[in-house]
Amino acid sequence: MRLNYVATLCVMVGFLGSANISFAEDLKKKEESEKTVHRLDPVDVYGQTENVGEIKLNADTIKMTPTSTNSINDLFRGQSSIQFDANSRTGLTGGEITPPKISIHGAKHYENNFTINGISNNSNLNPQGFDTNPAAGSKPTGDSQGIFVDPELFDTVEVYTENISAQYGDFVGGVVNATLRDASVDGWHGGASVRGTTHGFTEFHYTPNDFVNANSGVTAGKPVQPKFYKGSGNVYLEGPIYKNSLGLMLSYSQQYSLIPKTLLVGNNQEVDEHRSNQNFLVRINTNPDDKFYAALTAIYAPYEGVFVSPTYKDGGEFSMKGGGMQFILNTRYAFDFAKWSNDFGYSMTEVSRDSDSILYSWNKSKVEIWATQPKNNQVGGFGDYEMNQDTLSWKSVLDVEPIGDTVIHNLLTGFEFKHVVSKTKESGYISYMLPKDDPNAQGSMGDGVIAGEQFATLKNVQNAMQKSLNYSSIAVFLEDEIEWGHLTFRPGVRVSYDDLMENTDIAPRLFANYDILNDDRFNIYGGYNRYYGSQVLDRILSFQNPLQRYNRKNSTDPWVAQPAPKTSSVYDLAKLDNPYTDEYTVGASANVFDILFKLGFTYREYEDQLTATTYQDSNKLTHIMYNNGGSSKYKGITLSAEHTFATDGYGTHNVELSATWSETKGSAIDWTNSAFDENLGGGRFDPDFIYLNGQQVSRYNLPASNFNSPWVLAYTHNATFWDERLKAFLQVRWEKGGKRLIELDPIKTTGLWYRAFAEHDQDNMFNADLKLSLDMIRYENQTLALELEALNLLNSKNIVNTTTSSTNAGSYSLGRQFYLGLKYTF
Repeated sequence: MRLNYVATLCVMVGFLGSANISFAEDLKKKEESEKTVHRLDPVDVYGQTENVGEIKLNADTIKMTPTSTNSINDLFRGQSSIQFDANSRTGLTGGEITPPKISIHGAKHYENNFTINGISNNSNLNPQGFDTNPAAGSKPTGDSQGIFVDPELFDTVEVYTENISAQYGDFVGGVVNATLRDASVDGWHGGASVRGTTHGFTEFHYTPNDFVNANSGVTAGKPVQPKFYKGSGNVYLEGPIYKNSLGLMLSYSQQYSLIPKTLLVGNNQEVDEHRSNQNFLVRINTNPDDKFYAALTAIYAPYEGVFVSPTYKDGGEFSMKGGGMQFILNTRYAFDFAKWSNDFGYSMTEVSRDSDSILYSWNKSKVEIWATQPKNNQVGGFGDYEMNQDTLSWKSVLDVEPIGDTVIHNLLTGFEFKHVVSKTKESGYISYMLPKDDPNAQGSMGDGVIAGEQFATLKNVQNAMQKSLNYSSIAVFLEDEIEWGHLTFRPGVRVSYDDLMENTDIAPRLFANYDILNDDRFNIYGGYNRYYGSQVLDRILSFQNPLQRYNRKNSTDPWVAQPAPKTSSVYDLAKLDNPYTDEYTVGASANVFDILFKLGFTYREYEDQLTATTYQDSNKLTHIMYNNGGSSKYKGITLSAEHTFATDGYGTHNVELSATWSETKGSAIDWTNSAFDENLGGGRFDPDFIYLNGQQVSRYNLPASNFNSPWVLAYTHNATFWDERLKAFLQVRWEKGGKRLIELDPIKTTGLWYRAFAEHDQDNMFNADLKLSLDMIRYENQTLALELEALNLLNSKNIVNTTTSSTNAGSYSLGRQFYLGLKYTF
């Protein structure tokens, strides 16, 4: 495998070494191409633009990037500065379709700001992920994005990673803004495509334990998907309602996955799980070149995952739902002195569980012939659990034309308003448990009795409950980009207020760039910025809903209520501050032989991060207290080189090579992982220190155990050949294994207990992904293209382990996987 790595690196060096190739030939080829009937847009720069801290992907790059989930997040694997969840390509869940989690400069995956056409697409409802092996009665988990939109609907996707403008807020990581394509106003166009893969197109690498799970005959209830069928398709039509004036776009796409499972009951009965994400889009827009521009968009994007349980009748299907609807109105007016943009949005999203509201548990039965286990054969469910978030937003930006002569001012100002209504609702359920065999049993199934066979001796009742909140936030911002000779200086400030926790936050933004030769070839820059995040509403919407228990000794006896249960724990939620980070950056860029080199250093201090502590009061009641006790630090260096060139007869190419070194340490690793909650246990554990590798250290020095590769190397090569009939995209990513934390037995010294951890080295990870697109048929303006993707092209064995258990051997990522696709456009 090392030979493969060396060969790949040699290819990178060879491409980057072509800097002296003239662009004259490229311009000549472009002029000749424009004379033909069939013309595609030229390949633009793939990755980082010349704006510091900005990554911009154009439509051509979006369509050609290899992806396993057809999501926005998957587009960034070619960027070394963005870290991915180590489990995002695990070989155990190849049938999942939700986006991988990403971290920008040490932030949590839910601390980024995702926007569509400037409107928030964030979800604050328990964003652990839809594919976290949910149990039938567990609280539903969602994603950090409210809806998942097909990337091919976007014209550009921009990522802001550092030195971020004051017009952006509600994040401490980064900003991901996706801009929808405008409908054509010059003529009618459309297209359709299909794409898919199966377990038969996939190589699996299993640890011994995973191999047993995948081949034991029962797969339901286990974190393994040895079989799956995954595909996607879309169809769209766009054109002018009034030519050159008003355009209309209609689009539908679906991503679907079928995952066969085998049950423990019903003589190894086979059932199917499935995942589905749909996009219905209607967009009307005026001509983007007009002085006044407006676009109205409606998106309905429901997500559903249907799951089964191993001991339930027919799997006891229950579903986890997400996504929802979003309406966006974008307007822009070009005055003589400024451009005024207004973005209005309204979204309705959910994170919910749909399940039956009555649960039965039976012994092996002659009546219920599916019940084949001696005990614990179940039918029904644990009721519905709904979390909803409705968001109304308005963002207004006034971008003033440059003012001045020697000193030029570029003023930008505006405001952003949001109103959020969130609700949690639990329908409640009844469960009949602890069945007793009795040939004389009398009664009905509705009362937990199989007449002449058995009856339930325990009944649990959970009542319906609900909780809601609403809050508003407003932010105003002002910045001035001042150009004075070689120097560009951008001071700015963003002031925000929310009435949920009544926080007023002032976020200064400062950035300076010095153009050494005043020709934009050699630059040095630096900046200081503060970013404020927002609250995760799951904490605030949590409630306790204890069970009321009843029992009986005989099937004809009335149910007798047991003493009211004592609440074992309560949630304490004091006034919380919004988490924030202070960012310091310094860097340089150079354009030499048409290769753009960049070197940047980023240091961040994250403060007031959300964390949890527990303690017991005098009544032995456990309190779970949420607070701003978390703090962490990030430092990273990124070096990148990017080059676009054309060759005589060998196509046009854009290549980028980047390398990032980083380190993240802190006390608030991830609140979605309860293993890292600070458990004070009534004052038993020291709240300020831990033991790490046998040494007592501050708890703020706890290293991250995910999104933590100390070195990431990424290479992308985007190429077109034969008058753009053949397109190829190669994406290579190498990650040095980080440290895994193993939790040890607590240590007691001088009357105090300390949590103890040890670090374990992780293995390196290597992936090479390739996508090819061949225009098989071109006739006038119609094209039929065949597409092939190979993920993990070299079939690397990448093992992943982010658990804190010393006995867990981890799991391998997926091996080589092929996708086949067909695309028609006109």
